Amino acid sequence: IFVLDEVKNGLADLVLGARMRGARPNPVSRSHDYDGFSAVVIAAEQPVAADAFFALMDRIPASIYRIKGTVAVKERRQFQYYSFQAAGSHWRVEPSADKSGTTQLIVIGQKDDAEFAEFCIALNHLAGHSQAATRTGNEPG
Repeated sequence: IFVLDEVKNGLADLVLGARMRGARPNPVSRSHDYDGFSAVVIAAEQPVAADAFFALMDRIPASIYRIKGTVAVKERRQFQYYSFQAAGSHWRVEPSADKSGTTQLIVIGQKDDAEFAEFCIALNHLAGHSQAATRTGNEPG
């Protein structure tokens, strides 16, 4: 048995790296709770208009942190099915194996931000809903 602190030639530093030098906090000393964000679920049972959806995605505000899910779009009388990912204003789509015709997206952004709320309302309207989107977690009752 040996103690890493007693080993010569910096083995402790090699094995434990930045953690040994105090560059990373102890995992139990950090909380992952953060009530500064809001998550909204957008769901549609019918495909959404492709042009309107992609135009809205080109205007993702800075208060949106992440969007993830599946989207079904109607494009030139055909349905296309995509897995959708966005981090900030950068987004991408990939063909999806899910051909159910439904859209389900989760939008995570800055809590109590007007642009975040407006974006979610616009996305919810594209999904065919006139009411506000469904909020999840960290939301006041």
